[in-house]
Amino acid sequence: NGLLFEKIGLLVTERYSIIIKGIIIYLDKNYYNGQIDYEIEIEFTTNTLPYAIDVIDTLQLKDKKSNYGKKKRLLRSINYRTRERKEN
Repeated sequence: NGLLFEKIGLLVTERYSIIIKGIIIYLDKNYYNGQIDYEIEIEFTTNTLPYAIDVIDTLQLKDKKSNYGKKKRLLRSINYRTRERKEN
């Protein structure tokens, strides 16, 4: 079909997961461009919402949605490194 792809970077994610009282907790460790970041995701249903709230409270997590997904953070790091090289 004539599609061409270009490698723009490398993103590696280690994912750990655990199921507690019907909720799934994911902890991701992401590596890209010499950077490491961490992400936590909690999946739950209406029935398991009280348990999810308990986990959020226990871990003292703030109600914050990530503004940038992994791909966008990778692209931002590439743009930052490119600007940094041009300035030096």
